[in-house]
Amino acid sequence: MRNKTRTKRKLEDLDRYIAPCKYCNQDVSSQQSFVALVKSLNPISYNYAHYDCMKADDERRHNGTERSSNQTTSG
Repeated sequence: MRNKTRTKRKLEDLDRYIAPCKYCNQDVSSQQSFVALVKSLNPISYNYAHYDCMKADDERRHNGTERSSNQTTSG
């Protein structure tokens, strides 16, 4: 029998374009850490974002609401 010398590329090894990031508008690829955010349910569609971009935006929103609530209670 003949040995196979050719190896197949695994799907995990392929770098695929997903979509532009919702926050920074740079390309999101399958090799990066990303999240899918539901845009609409019928028909279901998604917005994609880098995990770090989403985390930074969430922290910014949290810190903004924390500051505004502190200003109203201390006034």
